Amino acid sequence: TSWSCPTPLCQTKMDVVMLIDESGSLDGATWAKQMQFATKLIDSYTVGPDDVNFGIVWFATIARTVFPLSGDVNAIKNALQVTVPRGGSACHGPGLQQAINMITTQGRVNVPKALIYIGDALETCDWNVFDLKIQLIPTGVTRVAISPTTSYSSAWMKRIAGTPNNVLIGNINNLGSLVESTVFKSCAEVPPQSCGSNCFGICSCNKVCL
Repeated sequence: TSWSCPTPLCQTKMDVVMLIDESGSLDGATWAKQMQFATKLIDSYTVGPDDVNFGIVWFATIARTVFPLSGDVNAIKNALQVTVPRGGSACHGPGLQQAINMITTQGRVNVPKALIYIGDALETCDWNVFDLKIQLIPTGVTRVAISPTTSYSSAWMKRIAGTPNNVLIGNINNLGSLVESTVFKSCAEVPPQSCGSNCFGICSCNKVCL
C-alpha cells in the first residue's frame, strides 16, 4: 500500500463517472481496499466546478447514485466513506444504464467524458441486458475496466472497456500502481511532471516513464 512515486494528476476539464460493483461477490477486506482505491483515484484529478467533475454509481441487484456529477471533492469522498454496500446479485444492466444516464443528462457540453468500471464483470442476472447496455455507452466516452481480484471475466472486461488496452487487472494491494495506470488511461490529457532526473510524464514506482 506504500507509494513513493510522484502522484499523477489529471488537470484536464472532464466528467468522470465511476461505476462500482457492490454485489456480494467481494469480501469486506477487498471492498475496503476498493474504496481506498476510489478515494486515491479521485485525489489524482483536479476536482472542481470548472475542472474535473466526478459522479459515483454503485450496482448490485439494483443500481443507485451514490453521488451525482460534481466538483465538490470533499462531498464526493465523504459519500464513498459513509455509504454502506448492499450486497446482492451482480446485475450490470441497471448499473450501466444509470451511469449512461448520468453521463448524458448531467455531463457538461463539449467536455470529455470517462467511464471507470470497478468490478469483475461476472454477471449473475441477464447477460443479454448487460450486452445491450454496453452498446448504449455513448461514442467518444473513454472507458476503463478495473478488476480488483483475480477472478473475473476477461471477455466482458474487454467489452466494457471497449479495448483490451483499457482493461486493468491490478493488485488491489498495490494501490499506487493501479491509480497511476487508471489516470494514464482515463485522463483526456496528462500534463508533464517531473518523475526524477531527465524523466517527465506519468511514471511508475521504479521511475520508468510510461
